[in-house]
Amino acid sequence: IKKRIEISTTTIQSRINDYTGKKQYHAGQILTYMQSKLPENAFCLIGVLMTDIYPKEEWNYVFGLASWMKRTGVFSFARYDESFFTDDPSIEPNRDRIIYRSCRVISSGKLSKRIGDDT
Repeated sequence: IKKRIEISTTTIQSRINDYTGKKQYHAGQILTYMQSKLPENAFCLIGVLMTDIYPKEEWNYVFGLASWMKRTGVFSFARYDESFFTDDPSIEPNRDRIIYRSCRVISSGKLSKRIGDDT
């Protein structure tokens, strides 16, 4: 497990999504950044974000992106949070529950499928 990196301190491109009005980061640039941080003895490096991501300008969003050949993957759990789709202040994000539930989904097959899709 590597130390947490504040993505806002990197040069990774971001935008505001036209539909949600929420900030998103470019998933491909995240993978490139992660490749430079991948230890030689690591099997893979996986990034987990609570901010939305997108793979290409013409795409709205993506839940995750990975490269089997480059041993990196990034996943966003932002859209699993019910507070993502509303500005209602009474709905508070439950980040611990979202991370736990989302990690279960990934461990049950999504990760192996994503890493198998070389992008």
